[in-house]
Amino acid sequence: MGNEKDNITVLIFFTASGKICPPLILFPYIRPPKALVDSMPSNWVLGRSDSGWMKGDVFFEYITNDFKQWVTQNNLKRPILLLIDGHKSHMTLPLSEFLR
Repeated sequence: MGNEKDNITVLIFFTASGKICPPLILFPYIRPPKALVDSMPSNWVLGRSDSGWMKGDVFFEYITNDFKQWVTQNNLKRPILLLIDGHKSHMTLPLSEFLR
């Protein structure tokens, strides 16, 4: 409504062979509108942060839950090389320890 704008973040991982992991869609809502949630494909992951931008705890939760589950379901051979940008939300000690 009006000139107000919200930020959303979309995080997508894919394999070299072209398999696409269900994306993480981050919204700045405590409770996203039902119509919005209903319009998303069922395998997409809905996340939230105050700003709609990626945060370390949200990224950690996605990797340790949704990404890990997708890797297991798709029988991807480990170890996995995960290339990410240098954003500070992607570089946390808990995540580094989990991935090791």
